[in-house]
Amino acid sequence: MAYTCAVKKRLDLVLFGVCALALLGATMMGLSGCGVLIIRPTPVARPATFTPLPLGVMPVAQRTPLVATPAPTATPGPAKIAFADEDIQFWSNVNAITGLLVTEEAIWAAAEGGVVRWGRDGTPTVYTVRDGLAPQPVRGIAQDGEGHIWIGYEGLRTWSMFDGTAWQAYPDREKAVEAHYEALLAAPAFDPRLWVARPGGRWVWLPRGDGRIEAYDGARWRIYGAQHGVRSGSWMVAISPQGRVWAVGEGVSTAEEGDLWWDDHDYFSEVASPQEITGAAVDGEGALWVSFAAPAGVSNRAAGPSGAVGGIARYNLALNRWEGYLSSLTEALPRRVYEVRIAADGTIWLAGEGRVVVRRPSRPWQAIEAPGLTVRAVAQGRGDLLWLGTDRGLWALRPESGALEGPKEVPSPLVGREVVDIVALAGGRIAVATDGGAILLDPSGEVLPLTQEAVLSLAAAPNGPLWFSTSSGLYRFGGTSTPVREGDQAAVALAVDPLGNLWLCTPEGDILRFGRLKSEPRANILALAGELPRHMAADGEGTLWLSLSKGLGQLTADGQFTLIGVEPLLSADVRRTAVGADGALWVATAKGLARRLPSGRWTRFTVESTGGGLLSMDLYDVRIAANGAVWVASSGGISRRDAEGNWANVPLVGVRRLAWGGEDALWAASQGGIYRVRPRVLTAIP
Repeated sequence: MAYTCAVKKRLDLVLFGVCALALLGATMMGLSGCGVLIIRPTPVARPATFTPLPLGVMPVAQRTPLVATPAPTATPGPAKIAFADEDIQFWSNVNAITGLLVTEEAIWAAAEGGVVRWGRDGTPTVYTVRDGLAPQPVRGIAQDGEGHIWIGYEGLRTWSMFDGTAWQAYPDREKAVEAHYEALLAAPAFDPRLWVARPGGRWVWLPRGDGRIEAYDGARWRIYGAQHGVRSGSWMVAISPQGRVWAVGEGVSTAEEGDLWWDDHDYFSEVASPQEITGAAVDGEGALWVSFAAPAGVSNRAAGPSGAVGGIARYNLALNRWEGYLSSLTEALPRRVYEVRIAADGTIWLAGEGRVVVRRPSRPWQAIEAPGLTVRAVAQGRGDLLWLGTDRGLWALRPESGALEGPKEVPSPLVGREVVDIVALAGGRIAVATDGGAILLDPSGEVLPLTQEAVLSLAAAPNGPLWFSTSSGLYRFGGTSTPVREGDQAAVALAVDPLGNLWLCTPEGDILRFGRLKSEPRANILALAGELPRHMAADGEGTLWLSLSKGLGQLTADGQFTLIGVEPLLSADVRRTAVGADGALWVATAKGLARRLPSGRWTRFTVESTGGGLLSMDLYDVRIAANGAVWVASSGGISRRDAEGNWANVPLVGVRRLAWGGEDALWAASQGGIYRVRPRVLTAIP
């Protein structure tokens, strides 16, 4: 059934790979209806487990000054990875596919950890940071009219182009457009995360990478932002054959190509937040379609007004309203929809959780079950073959017969799509948590799987056990056995104080000290601050320090709460905190680093005050090593301040989390993988 609501007019204005195939039968059933999704797919058996085969990797020329040494291909399951005497090594997981491109010669998959190419003979070639790609997850993939392959990244303005031999990076996407303008115009198909152009048009449209959009006509650039009516945070752009342009961000904005002023609109009322928007496409009538999906941990009760966690919506400009289809109301829709594609012939494809839905012109909607798979990308192959990019590799689907084959998977020591956090344990061991589980790495390179559930949080004392939480509860790992479930209470944040006490924050905002027999509540952070913490740290005085988007929360032993803002911090957007053995508190914010001594005295550190020691003011993490060194991850790379106050850094862009592994090794994590960094690569700041 369709769900329609009026629009409220807003006035305030981004490896390794190989396959083993198995056949899975699936039944496809389509029912008629006029623009209404009503399909009752026949259930099919759950896919079997497949064993990947070994992989050969094509060597590719180095294109960037600082790239990781290629890590050896890991074997399936608990694998031992080889550490080399190199400055930097990198491991990633390209099974989590975010985009697909089918060309005459190959199938290309953009993934969280890089790009993989399967040739006509099925031979895979894997590209990661070692080949010149950026370390961020790949977002967007397209081919231009001259056959070049283009990709973009999560959180970066950089584009990379494969010319048939090697990758070339364009830190300035405008230079890329100017250098390949005619080829981009002649692209056979477009990706709204990269660029679009209308048939016969001379304008190339693209998201600028800073929340605005821009267009190039071969001679002049035009930039459109909030002052023109474009909604902030725009990260996709689409265009109709008639020349109507749509920008997708905090809301949607539209204008005729060439117009200066844009009309802006709020989203369909069932979209709980703009971050739920996953895809965009324009149909032959010029209407915008958007797909949306709530985060995997969000239940119906925490979603939109009707309890929907996903669906699609079409903006009918003539009627000035959204026409929505919700997973909670339409049986055929995936629970969450991750992509909407509209082919030149008008066929609409939806990719989502557990199924694919298609509607061909003048034919009813049809759905095919893909049990156990989260389909995030879909692309048309030869004949009726359809390729599915999932969290578990590449699958082939034949819509007319319902046959599902796959997967083409990639052996990797990592699990999950994105690295959530890393922590250092005793003996140089490292725990790596992802949204698909957690592993333990020891100094010999042995890999021990800890869980296959998405990890919400983890923490550990230097010489204590590892604690981690999933939606099923709280777990403790002592290092010599399997993790032990200690309670059924999930935790969005964990902290271990100097005395070894474990503190946790529940999804309901309750902060308490955990005990096997009894847990001691202290406060409810939702009641105090109106939001859940991103991270918690505990000092020796019984104070909890909470990283919040609106400031630094201080919760004392007696339950007193104080919210510390821009003063004395440089920003109220607090990303991470750490407490040193000397009791000093270090705070990483969106605009610099701050330190609080036990005496209460604050000191602020900037790029200028550290002589360039800090590579950027946009910080993501701060950690303190056993030797007293302070490590900082920023948008510019990694910085270190030693116990004597001397700074050094390395511009490893994309790093989000840090952990000191001992034995002269620092571990760093980007969203797409993990690094092993030798401190000798750092450049000292005089």
